[in-house]
Amino acid sequence: MIIGLKVNGSNEASAWTLRIQKDRNNRGRAVTRQKGLALVLVLWVLSLLTIMAGSFALSMRREAAIVAGIKNNAQALAIAESGIAIAQRMLMNPDQNKRWRTDGSIYQVEFTSSNGTGSRFEFRCYPKQVK
Repeated sequence: MIIGLKVNGSNEASAWTLRIQKDRNNRGRAVTRQKGLALVLVLWVLSLLTIMAGSFALSMRREAAIVAGIKNNAQALAIAESGIAIAQRMLMNPDQNKRWRTDGSIYQVEFTSSNGTGSRFEFRCYPKQVK
């Protein structure tokens, strides 16, 4: 906004008008600089948030893989222990015809676990060596 004041034959009015115009231009540049600074600040904040979100997603993916590995190990251990229990039961079966022999014969057992995955065991039993 330029305010002009005419004084008859005086140059003071034009000097005053120029000073107001100059002040307004400086203020306009300061506002523009502040808008530019705000834009840069917002871009930095968005960049930091993007990096944090990516880091969080990566750590969640790693944790999911670790949990899946722990679950698979626990499941494999449970299946192995059940196979050992089956072998012990078959070796101590009171019926001689159903009992597994300890002559190195291979016995195969297949079963399906509660989650639908199938497992197959192969057992080879040897007699205990006495020293």
